[in-house]
Amino acid sequence: MGQDKALLKIDSPRGDQTLLTYMIDKLKALSEFDEFVVCRNEVDYLQDIKPGLGPLGALHTLGENYPNYRALIIPVDMPLLNIKKSRTQLFEYLDNNNSTACYFDNLLFPLAIIFNETVNKELENRVVNSREDLSIASFLRAIDAQKRPLPHAENNKQFSNINSPEDWKNFLHAGKDTFL
Repeated sequence: MGQDKALLKIDSPRGDQTLLTYMIDKLKALSEFDEFVVCRNEVDYLQDIKPGLGPLGALHTLGENYPNYRALIIPVDMPLLNIKKSRTQLFEYLDNNNSTACYFDNLLFPLAIIFNETVNKELENRVVNSREDLSIASFLRAIDAQKRPLPHAENNKQFSNINSPEDWKNFLHAGKDTFL
């Protein structure tokens, strides 16, 4: 995109919003979460312990700040995601399969994860020893995260990321004001 996706502007009935505030509003509209945390290297947000490591750095920071918590990790650039259904499906799978992490097919996000000792040690190893592969895919393989098949008859467009100006334009014209 060439710019910070979280700061992309949206005109909405609630006034001028950014993609970040849109996603925060979407989370606030749900009652499924006791708490939600935004990892972002700015004041007023949970900042990475070791900046510059991308999503893995954010996971490490979450693990250090929320040990033994169960979390649903969603990216800011997935605005059509049905958060409620994803949470239900992934946590159900996580609980029923005695796993520490799971995700849909090859998407990697949304990600259900338990920041237990094993997960946090793997995150710490990768962050401290930055020679390790810092990709989410490599980390998930190392902790034996489980793939869950995409639910059939689901709106798979909900898993689309905004990665280009064209993706952003399509989102703006796709009924952005409907919380899923």
